Amino acid sequence: MKVLIQTVENAADERVVIECVRVTPDVEAIRAFAAVKGKELTGMGASGMLTRVPLTDVCYFEAVDEK
Repeated sequence: MKVLIQTVENAADERVVIECVRVTPDVEAIRAFAAVKGKELTGMGASGMLTRVPLTDVCYFEAVDEK
């Protein structure tokens, strides 16, 4: 797979373009990651389930004993 990075002058012009033969789980994972990067905080909740929280909802968080 080729990777191409081009710089732009303005943050509003940033984008990710994925060109693929078919949408595989790996391609979908890349799309999902790029779509939420910088917008969500992801971590393991108390129940052991993966939890996503929009950064706009976060006022404070703390890690104790690496948890």
